[in-house]
Amino acid sequence: MKVVERGRWRKELLGSYVESLVVSKYLENMPAFLGVKLTTEDSGVAFVYKGTRLHYLMTRGLFRGENLFLNFTHSSEVLIRAFIGEEVKVNWNEFPPRIEGAHLIVRASVEKHDSGDPTKVYLKLYEEWVDESSVFPLTRVTGLVTEALVELSRLGIGDPENRERSLNFFKERLIRVSGREELLELLKKAEEEARSKWKG
Repeated sequence: MKVVERGRWRKELLGSYVESLVVSKYLENMPAFLGVKLTTEDSGVAFVYKGTRLHYLMTRGLFRGENLFLNFTHSSEVLIRAFIGEEVKVNWNEFPPRIEGAHLIVRASVEKHDSGDPTKVYLKLYEEWVDESSVFPLTRVTGLVTEALVELSRLGIGDPENRERSLNFFKERLIRVSGREELLELLKKAEEEARSKWKG
């Protein structure tokens, strides 16, 4: 992967909310979902899902001053595995540490926590590494999977009927764009896992 100071993804996604998989020595082979909104090319606001291992470790202050590596991948299956808490292979023998299929990695660190919202942290963004064989940071299919996963993460919040309608809409779009019906089964599994966790 090629290292760059500031790549095209920052210009394209400035002001946008994107999902990444966080790799850290504290998470080992269990990368966590982290939603990041880019506020400038050098900083972002991150939203940590409550009840997750990442949230627990963040509240203990373990990440202050430590490197976080935000991994972006084209692999829908890796995204879903990480979302439902399954182990995802991380290559610790290279720098930066890389998950399966990651094509863009950004080094970040926690600058501060929001005093009024324990799920909100402010990040400093540093260099990024890009797989030059991948032209765009996000593919259309991966973007759709991410949208669906964001909806899944919000299960238990808001109006159930609208939630179901939006989730079904994302699933239909996913099949139409990707042409891969097995992705629907993976999303169904993720949905069931998410529901059981919320109920539990």
